[in-house]
Amino acid sequence: MKKIIYAILTTMLLATGCSESWLDPDPLSFYSPGNTLIDKEGMLSSVTACDRLLREEFVGQHSPILTAMIFSEQCVLGTTDISGPAQNLNEKILPTANNNWDQTNRMYWYWTNDYLGIRYANTVITRIDDATYESESERNNILGMALWHRAFRYYRLCMLFNDIPAVFTEVETPVTNLCSVERDGILKKIKSDMEFAVQWVAEDNSRGRISKGACYHLLAKICLTLGDFDEAIKATNAVIGGEGNGGVIYPASHYGRDALVGIALFLSHLAHEGKKVSELRATYPPYFIAKNRVDLTPEIDVDAILAKVKEIYKNEEINDIDGVKIDFADKWVHLRKSNTEPIIRVYSEASTMEAAEEIGQKIMDVINELAK
Repeated sequence: MKKIIYAILTTMLLATGCSESWLDPDPLSFYSPGNTLIDKEGMLSSVTACDRLLREEFVGQHSPILTAMIFSEQCVLGTTDISGPAQNLNEKILPTANNNWDQTNRMYWYWTNDYLGIRYANTVITRIDDATYESESERNNILGMALWHRAFRYYRLCMLFNDIPAVFTEVETPVTNLCSVERDGILKKIKSDMEFAVQWVAEDNSRGRISKGACYHLLAKICLTLGDFDEAIKATNAVIGGEGNGGVIYPASHYGRDALVGIALFLSHLAHEGKKVSELRATYPPYFIAKNRVDLTPEIDVDAILAKVKEIYKNEEINDIDGVKIDFADKWVHLRKSNTEPIIRVYSEASTMEAAEEIGQKIMDVINELAK
């Protein structure tokens, strides 16, 4: 009897259960771009995904930022009694090394994570006009934030890997024919994107979101990398700019080196202080600058030499934004490959001319030895 009852119940369930409408798939319940990116809230949810990826670099016991620091001149790994961590760096960067394990290094994390961030940002950028907004500024604020995320990822990938594959639109199907793009081409593209972003991204976006200040900061870094120093001055709202040859850029006048503007500023300051030139000079600490040069031949690899100089003086403070500047406790030396002549300019500064010449000559001797 029980078997008959079970058979009847099973038959009833099979006959009635499959006809229920709630079993039918409902596409509107799927979290897909076509169903989600239809309004401001949907777009911001995708921007939030980009924001979330940023924090992953800095959290956890073996956060990826440690790899970025150890593989630069910023720090060294203190552990010396185990074989796992990155110590022989020239071996750890080979393709055969374990480059995405928290016990060694997270180099490949940057590759995979940055391209994931680019994918998220490209989805927003490509579909920006699929949604409805209350105003043009609301649309462009969201677009600008997505452009920042994409530009930030590409900027870092270019700094880490040089020429890389570049995709600037949403990819919905597998792609197997990507080729590397020259770094400068990518940098010029993201510079253009950031010039749009600084116009539209709000200054007071919610905490944790990209702001106008973040856009200007990234734009300045891109401009410096491209050698567009005047544009970098604009992006940072710098009061004045210049370089060791005495050229002065004064944005209040115009964005170009102008000796007459420099003279006018000096004379104005002199008149304001009401002092003689010698008296004014006496109010500043005594520093002297020496200017020298190293002549180059076609077979010399300047970039390789500058990299070796950085390694030799890694215990000093190094700045490589424009060439290589070595800051010692009481003096500095700046090495820069000329854009107009086959030379390395060697500028040095110290409290006496003798000391400035001495440290400059010492660095030139190192360069000449490396060039042999």
